[in-house]
Formats: sequence, C-alpha cells, structure tokens
Amino acid sequence: MLDVPAAPHLKITEDRRAVMAKHTTTQCRKFKAALRKLGIPGPHLLGHLEYIWQSAHIEGDPVFTDSDEVEVAAEWSGEPGTLATALIDTGWLDSRK
Repeated sequence: MLDVPAAPHLKITEDRRAVMAKHTTTQCRKFKAALRKLGIPGPHLLGHLEYIWQSAHIEGDPVFTDSDEVEVAAEWSGEPGTLATALIDTGWLDSRK
C-alpha cells in the first residue's frame, strides 16, 4: 500500500472541498529531487501531485493499494512504476507492506 502522508505542502480550503499545493511546494528539496529523478518539467510534476492529492481527498482515504493505482490517479502516461517509485524515493509517498 502507498500512503500520501500529511505534508506541510498541502492546503485545505476553508470549505474543505479542495486540496491544493502551497506556493512553496515547487521550491522544496523533495520536489526538486523528484524532478531530477523523473526528468519532467516542474508544472507536469505539480499537476501529477495535485491529481494524487485530489484523488486521496475525494476518496477520503490517503491510502492507495499499489503503484498502478497511484499512477492512474495521477494520470501518469510514462513508464509504469516510474512515478510511484520516484515519489516514494523522494518522500512524497510512504510505502506500507
């Protein structure tokens, strides 16, 4: 299972219906590390993260069953397993056994 940990980079709006990245997300070290691992533009990574956060928020459960579920939520079209692995390696996702 993959868990989206509570992160200071997330902002829940007052009406608690939307989750979005804080303006500092793109400047943190783990964002830059994920960019390096994935070799994609920053706006693409931010979009993938936003889709993951929205999916976790809508479902009311920050736990995904596997890498495929994470990448489907993120609308990742790259090599299967690449995004999830990079997000685990850089601290965006926690892996549970």
